[in-house]
Amino acid sequence: MKISLVMGLVLLLPTLVFSEPNAKDSFSESQINEIEVLAQSPSWLNLGHYHKSIFGKYYSIIQSNDFFLSKDGAQNPKSELEETLRQMRDPQTRKVQCRYVARRDLLKRQKLLFSEDLIKCPDWEDWIRKVNPESLTLVFVSANVESTNSIFGHLLLKVNGGGRAKETKSLLFTYKGLKEYPNLDKKNIWEYKLSLGRIEIERLFMHLREVENANFKSNFFSNNDSYMFLKAFEIADPFLNLTNALRPWTIPSDALRKVMSSHELVIESPQVGFDRPDNSHDSALVSVGLGRIENNDSSFYLRLRPALQGWSEFDWGLARGSELEILNFEGEQKSSEGMKLKKMDLLKVRIFKPVDFFKRPVSWGFATGWEKSFYAEAMMGPSANFFDMLTWSESIFFRLQQVQDERFGVGLQSEFSFKPLERLSLSARHRWISRTFIPTQEFLLELSVRLNRNQDLSFRDQQEKVGSNPINHSQFVFFRQYF
Repeated sequence: MKISLVMGLVLLLPTLVFSEPNAKDSFSESQINEIEVLAQSPSWLNLGHYHKSIFGKYYSIIQSNDFFLSKDGAQNPKSELEETLRQMRDPQTRKVQCRYVARRDLLKRQKLLFSEDLIKCPDWEDWIRKVNPESLTLVFVSANVESTNSIFGHLLLKVNGGGRAKETKSLLFTYKGLKEYPNLDKKNIWEYKLSLGRIEIERLFMHLREVENANFKSNFFSNNDSYMFLKAFEIADPFLNLTNALRPWTIPSDALRKVMSSHELVIESPQVGFDRPDNSHDSALVSVGLGRIENNDSSFYLRLRPALQGWSEFDWGLARGSELEILNFEGEQKSSEGMKLKKMDLLKVRIFKPVDFFKRPVSWGFATGWEKSFYAEAMMGPSANFFDMLTWSESIFFRLQQVQDERFGVGLQSEFSFKPLERLSLSARHRWISRTFIPTQEFLLELSVRLNRNQDLSFRDQQEKVGSNPINHSQFVFFRQYF
């Protein structure tokens, strides 16, 4: 009997010594309920940059393992909240309060941390005192298509106040912290003063300090600095809703318009007219058209494009004299046929620079994609894969393409675009290409009227010739809707 009792104690001892406390051991029943609610709230989910998958599972776009205190914190916001609260209360680990000042602020506001739990964080207090932010201004740096990093522009935060941070001589913030921009051209920046008060501003910078060294799952189009700034504004003011209706890609101009749509957030904006960046059309496009082609055959036209700007479209608020199209799809349905893909641009970039009697700057561009041309259909086959290069203002045009045995075309192209008024645009293009010693020509004339910021109406007349023989003549009316 004695032996059995001793063995029982020995077998039980490892469980008593090594078992970890669970949430029910650490928190009261009322606190467990509060944690359940807070873990699902936007206030907590935003701090961890949690998203929900199509299967209903949470995941964070923060990829730094050391950012999370819980082992499964990147996928379990409740577990991360419980571990954060546990460590901030424990005298041996409560120094994490100074690493996660935004989390500490939220838990204090939710009355899950009390004065006896709090410690001083001199680094944070010294930093915010030196910066001394009185107000914030959102700065939009205009796009520069000639620079890959600036192809969509930039968003920065400007701190208005009497302080100066020790890290740099400038008080312009990117999402990843302070950064100096000594060569900003004032002609290319646009400032929008925000209504955030001192409490909201400190809350925003608390979060920026938390994630300053974190790595994010981001790319050129989504989860980038533009998206992060919108998320930071939501953290500063929980009543803002800026990211719920965002599309999968977010560029600076989209983020700026989202901020402008929240009327209570911007209290002062540039006074300049229609060329302001927030006056630009949205980045995505759907266009429909009706027209007549050769032999009086009617045709229906459909175009879809996620981004951003076409040659004949209104470019107010965007990089003037530029064309940037990504994943452009164009389809056509004749009355005698079904809908067929007519053109697909994977990427098209072109920069047009003004030419006068004294200056002839270089214009350039390139495009790659697939196009169904009337020439190919009439003379050699159903389609053409192409890679275009355009150089010089006059300009020389090269087309590398595959149409049965044809591989190379070279020619000249001249283009004209005139936008005298905010709502009126006239564009023309003439292209001459030698294909296997058979010259082909294309003439295009387009008149566009801007109905409002996101709607245009255009009229197009287009002709194609092989040698001196016309093979296509079409007139179309297009309606463009940006979103």
